[in-house]
Amino acid sequence: MDGEEVDALSEQRGGNHYKSLKIQPIEFCEINGLTACQSSIVRYMTRHTVKGGVVDVEKAIHYASLMLRMAGADWILDLPMTKKSLLQQYALKWAMSRGGCLGTSILERAKNKMPVYFSSVYSAANRLNILEAKAIRLICDDPSPSRVAEAIEAMKEIIARDYAGAAA
Repeated sequence: MDGEEVDALSEQRGGNHYKSLKIQPIEFCEINGLTACQSSIVRYMTRHTVKGGVVDVEKAIHYASLMLRMAGADWILDLPMTKKSLLQQYALKWAMSRGGCLGTSILERAKNKMPVYFSSVYSAANRLNILEAKAIRLICDDPSPSRVAEAIEAMKEIIARDYAGAAA
C-alpha cells in the first residue's frame, strides 16, 4: 500500500457496517479471547440490521448450533486418529499462545486482570437492541449448552419480530 501504514480498524472491505461502531466486533472478540463460533455470532448479530438481514441471524443460529455440537466433545471421537492428534497439538499450541487461558471465562479473565470488554458495554456502545444484546451476552459470558440454547431462542425471536416472512 505505497509504504503507508494504515490503521486496519479504520479501513473496511465490502461496506462500512463495522467502521461506524464504537467497539468493532473484532476488538471485542480478540480482547475477550472468544472462539471462532462466538466471534461469528457477535459479528452477525451486530450487523444483521445494516447488512445481511435475516440471513445474518440464521448464520448466528447456525454457529450457536455448532457450539452445542462441539460442547458435547463426542464429535472428536468420530475423527480418524491422525486428525485427533493434530487437533490436540493445535489446541495445545493455541492455548499456550494465549497464555494458557483455554476456556477462561470473562469473569476469570477480569479477576486475573486480563483485558475484557463486558458484553453489556459492547451492546450499549453499539446500540444493540435488547434481544441482540441478550444473544451476545448468553453466548459470550457463559457459553454453557443451556445458555447457547437460550441464545438461539433469542435469535429466533429476532427473526420472528423483524423478518416475518423473510426466512429462507
